[in-house]
Amino acid sequence: MHRANVLLVMCMIASLIVAHAAFATDGKEPRNELLMGVAPIMSPEALFKRLSPLRNYLSSEMKQEVVIELNRNVDQLIERTDAGHYDMVFTGPNFAIRAFDSGLYVPGAIPGNLTSAVLIVVSSSPLKSIEELKGKVIATPRKKGAVSIIAPVFFRSNGFGHNEVPEFIDYASHNAAFMAVQNGDVDAAFIAEFGYRNLLSKNASASIRVIGRTKPFPGISMIVSSRLSDDVREMIINSIVNLGKSEKGKTVLRKISFPPFRRSSIKEFDGVRHYFNNKQSENKNGNSF
Repeated sequence: MHRANVLLVMCMIASLIVAHAAFATDGKEPRNELLMGVAPIMSPEALFKRLSPLRNYLSSEMKQEVVIELNRNVDQLIERTDAGHYDMVFTGPNFAIRAFDSGLYVPGAIPGNLTSAVLIVVSSSPLKSIEELKGKVIATPRKKGAVSIIAPVFFRSNGFGHNEVPEFIDYASHNAAFMAVQNGDVDAAFIAEFGYRNLLSKNASASIRVIGRTKPFPGISMIVSSRLSDDVREMIINSIVNLGKSEKGKTVLRKISFPPFRRSSIKEFDGVRHYFNNKQSENKNGNSF
């Protein structure tokens, strides 16, 4: 096995051992570690490497070890979050709202401003408006993520009937969905605006048009356990928010590829609940979003 993979597996095993000990205690009692869960937005190896500088920074600021626990898939993330397993979680807005409703978590911080999902086509496409996408094929990121959940709701809110909603094909990432429309594999793509802008900055030759966008909503968020003491919760949130206020913190932000964080509020999530309360939403193949 490749050495990097061996190290990753060893770190994940150690994290699971610590996680078991953390879960066995009351969140309000002192313990040696703080457990940080992470939504599976990238490969485990990439996520661990990306977030380790943040883990190290928080451990130093909190004077308490912070342990990253990765999740194999979204179902495992939901199961652990529903159980109040974590002290803090990096997660999507749909999962954050679910966590808030459980009473086990409260808003913490989000990187940068609110985001949106954008509907994009190649510049040469004859499609000029949302209305022209009835019966078309649209690429989205992976299922159960916020943008894929929003997609059918977005079209229904623009007057599409059940039989008029486009067919959605889920891809492994925002990047893959972007490439699908650029390569002509689909009629359009529906991806996060931050991903779209990032991809354009790396692919100046891409000729893409935006023909629709959602209302702004929180993107990936750091939520915090309500079972922690007020002092510990505030230390976690303030440490993350203060990343952009020191050279040490700015270095961490560059390493983890995030803009400065700011404190988030429940109001920002409540304003977009309608995007995620869509259990009845199905695509043409009967797959739920």
